[in-house]
Amino acid sequence: MAQSRIRLFGLSGSPRRASVNQRLLSLAAAAQPEIEPAAIGSFAMPLYTPDDEHVIPAATLALRDRIAGAEGLVIASPEHNSAPSAALKNAIDWLSRLPGEAQVFRGKHVLLLSASPGKNGGRRGLKQLREILIGLGAEVADGQLCVPRAEETLAAAEADPAHPLHGDLAGALRAFLAGLRGSATA
Repeated sequence: MAQSRIRLFGLSGSPRRASVNQRLLSLAAAAQPEIEPAAIGSFAMPLYTPDDEHVIPAATLALRDRIAGAEGLVIASPEHNSAPSAALKNAIDWLSRLPGEAQVFRGKHVLLLSASPGKNGGRRGLKQLREILIGLGAEVADGQLCVPRAEETLAAAEADPAHPLHGDLAGALRAFLAGLRGSATA
């Protein structure tokens, strides 16, 4: 029996145009065509403050619709000072404050990826992001993929289809999809 196609929304949490996390997300989308990639910069929002939450930015609603329309969410997040980017955290703050609606993250299956120039590949930032998303009710996959020394690792993977990163990424995505499909039948 053929498995039905699962819609995944991929979000790069970096506002940089030449982001290594956007490149990582592009590799993920090439490996898994179900991923519809986007960058956080496409959803420009003002800095969240409770004083302004009665006026929800259109970008917040657009991002909510993209996340809500997918069965799963793949986030490629940079690490800024051992935390997710301010742009990504700001978007999460706005999304968590939408009035009168079910929370967009509640029950949403999420896979976390990170690329970083450091030797840890963004692992510390993903730890915080995981805690934030779990606190909002997301089902964050146990597995995650961190790419250290991102510039050289991604350049090598982009030039060589047999680079080990492709296998690591495919394995993380396969496990995530298997968990997502398993939860749909449970």
